Amino acid sequence: MEHHLSNAVLEATNRKIKLSVYMAYGFRNIDNMIDMIMLRCSDIDVRLPWDYEAA
Repeated sequence: MEHHLSNAVLEATNRKIKLSVYMAYGFRNIDNMIDMIMLRCSDIDVRLPWDYEAA
């Protein structure tokens, strides 16, 4: 309260992780779930092949 900060960013990240765990239900191994969480919670811009403009 003294620094006028909120934990909204932390709560949003926690929600992303919980949703990723829910989506990963049924994965064969834990590494795939961890990879999905790391990808969703990072700032990496993943471009799919069909998102590239034709040159």
